Amino acid sequence: MLNFDSLEGGAITEIPEQGRLIGNIFRFGVVTEVDYPKLLVRVGTLFDEEDEPQITTNWIPFASSHAGDVSVWAPPVIGESVLLLSEGGELNNAIAIPAAYGDLSLLPEEEDRVETLHRTQYKDGLRIEYDQATHKLLIDASEVTGAEIVLKGARSVAIEGSELTEITASNSIRLVGEVIIEGNLYLTGNIYPRFLDGVQGALNISGNPINLNPGSLGGWESPPDLPSWYPQ
Repeated sequence: MLNFDSLEGGAITEIPEQGRLIGNIFRFGVVTEVDYPKLLVRVGTLFDEEDEPQITTNWIPFASSHAGDVSVWAPPVIGESVLLLSEGGELNNAIAIPAAYGDLSLLPEEEDRVETLHRTQYKDGLRIEYDQATHKLLIDASEVTGAEIVLKGARSVAIEGSELTEITASNSIRLVGEVIIEGNLYLTGNIYPRFLDGVQGALNISGNPINLNPGSLGGWESPPDLPSWYPQ
């Protein structure tokens, strides 16, 4: 046991100071200000009974999950809960490590909080998720007004499905550029030349031979077999 009577001069006062520094090595806090261009935040900590911070750090850096050859930009926001890691226990030398779940967290519904689900949820409603149990990857922007999803490739963009690859639009689908179809084309509607500036374009069909309603004028003598994936 420590004998306080044997301590000299100001040695006794060093003990509370050491305790303060040790207590500050790890401390939870809430982001109060953010300087995004400079990659800095200020964090409030040591909360009173009304959950108001009694201490606010100077401007300190915040951590990311990856910041090397692969870099992730997902900066903290005001009100987000973080962990302060302070070298030597000095809060003004700390780094803010996101993130602890708090009042601002966009959590899945309780029944969706499962081990197999990985989800990124954005404030405007967009979410990206993959469920290892169902093997389903979802990019959902249906709740975001005016949302656009853009895929770009310097050479090509490939979308492949072993069976059915389906693209659905409530209005229309527009293809810009030359279209090459390697296989049959099945339609449930009509083909119309496009109107541009009030002028109807031409519909040109070339081939040798060109077969329309082959076999008879009344239709197919033997209708082609539809693929198993074709919607009936």
